[in-house]
Amino acid sequence: MNPKKMEIPAPVVKGASSEFYGGDQNWSDKLRYNGCAVILASNIFYTQTNNLSESRKVVDQSEFLTFAEELKDILRPGIFGLPFMTLFAKRFGKFLKNRGMTLRSEPFVQPWTQENIETFIRTILEKKGSVAMLHWHCIPKSILSGHWVMVTGIEEKSGEKYFIISTWGMRILFPMEKVLRTKTLHRAMRGFFIERE
Repeated sequence: MNPKKMEIPAPVVKGASSEFYGGDQNWSDKLRYNGCAVILASNIFYTQTNNLSESRKVVDQSEFLTFAEELKDILRPGIFGLPFMTLFAKRFGKFLKNRGMTLRSEPFVQPWTQENIETFIRTILEKKGSVAMLHWHCIPKSILSGHWVMVTGIEEKSGEKYFIISTWGMRILFPMEKVLRTKTLHRAMRGFFIERE
């Protein structure tokens, strides 16, 4: 295991002319303004079902969108999206149960320190889980502000630790230290596992 990098990649979503690192809420008018939790759940679903099949499936963009729009009806994000991790887990679990699957989760309950965060992410990924992270309004404002993302790994470069995240169909490195310095009304992180019933 590489101590400087650990990653379970987001699903590869194939568009007409390019491939994406997970989904993008901008692909759909129904998801553009409040669909980040829906895209996150879709990313988790395809990542976890890839793990169950032990093969890396490339997902067609139209298939991904059809799935996400169906999932939106169950997650029911409000005008500003879905506000809480527990609500996300409950509704996503209901959706999966109807498909013969079980959603299991492990919340991050430790203080938000770099060591605790890194240990949690590594533990979840070692068990082939997916990590969800939510921040409400952030000061200073960043790509994480008011947004759900999937943390697909951690990486160290030049002595600095980064989250590897999937958001807007891209693979982005985001400094852990910047997250720790950010002031926010609420933030949460949780590991998710999908199992067949």
